[in-house]
Amino acid sequence: MSGESMHDLFDRWERVWHEGQHDLIPSCVGSHYIRHDEKGDRTVTREAYAANWRFQPRLAIGYQDLLNRCLIEFRALCQRLRKALNLRAVQF
Repeated sequence: MSGESMHDLFDRWERVWHEGQHDLIPSCVGSHYIRHDEKGDRTVTREAYAANWRFQPRLAIGYQDLLNRCLIEFRALCQRLRKALNLRAVQF
């Protein structure tokens, strides 16, 4: 993905998050989206992901919230790697 297309993607997400332009969601995610959150990992369709945004009121998501979401996904990935490699837990 080029720098320009990455910039365009983040611009669309900003419009989804801050301006409620939910019709842009299909252009932000693939046909299937892997969610990594407190409920565990799960794959959802683009349509299901978009519907989740439309029916849940959202506050403007700031960069700290985005970083927190990334940390949750990173921790979930680390847990899967630890299990796959049979390693003991490491605190962050």
